[in-house]
Amino acid sequence: GANVDFRVEGDADANLLFIDASHDRVGIGATLPEFKLDINGEIASKNASKEFIALNLTSNEARIRSSFYSGASGAYRPLTFFTGDNERLRIDTSGRLLIGTSTSTNNVRLDQKLGIVGTAAYTGMSISQYAGVNQNQKPLIDFNRSRGTADGTMTSVAENDGLGEIIFRGADGSGFEDAACIRAFVDGTPSNGTDMPGRLTFGTSGDGNTDLTERMRIDSS
Repeated sequence: GANVDFRVEGDADANLLFIDASHDRVGIGATLPEFKLDINGEIASKNASKEFIALNLTSNEARIRSSFYSGASGAYRPLTFFTGDNERLRIDTSGRLLIGTSTSTNNVRLDQKLGIVGTAAYTGMSISQYAGVNQNQKPLIDFNRSRGTADGTMTSVAENDGLGEIIFRGADGSGFEDAACIRAFVDGTPSNGTDMPGRLTFGTSGDGNTDLTERMRIDSS
C-alpha cells in the first residue's frame, strides 16, 4: 500500500512522535528523522526507585549522566560497564576509574584517579607501539607538574618541587605500606623555555619502619 506518515503532536512539540513511512524512520521530537530511531533531546532508562541513566547531546559533546535517586536523600550512582554478568569497569561518584574492582578501598589512595585490580598473575598495564622505522618514536609516560591551580595553567615550578614519583608498596596484614620509591625533583632554577634542571632520588624503608629514606641520587650535574 501507500506510504503514510504518522504524527502525534504535544502541547509544545509538533513532532512529539513522528513516523516517516517513506524512509522507514521514527522520530521523537525530530521533524525529519535521519536514523531508524531519531530522538531530539535527552533519553533515560529509569527503575522503580527513580534511579536512571541518561544520554544526551549538547552542541559539542556527547554526555552520559550517572543515575541518581530523585529525592531529598538521593545520591549519585556510579557508572558501571559489564560483559556478560561480570563488571569490568566503573567510574565511581568521585570520578575515579576502577578496573577489575567495584571499590576504591585499599585500591586507590590520596587523590588518585585510576585503580587497576586483579587476582591473576601479572595484573597491570601494557603499552604497545608499532611506529615503523622512526627510531625517535617510542611508548611514553608523561609526569607533568605546574604550580598553576587551574587546568592548563602554566605557572613555573621552583627548585626542590617534586615532579613525580613511583612508590612500591606491600601488604603488612592490615594495609599497604611503603617499601621503596623513585622520585623526581627540580634541581635548580628553571628558565622559561630554556631549561628544567632535575634530579632523581631512590629510597627504601628500613626494617622496623615504613619511612622512605633516600639512599641514592642522580643530580642535575
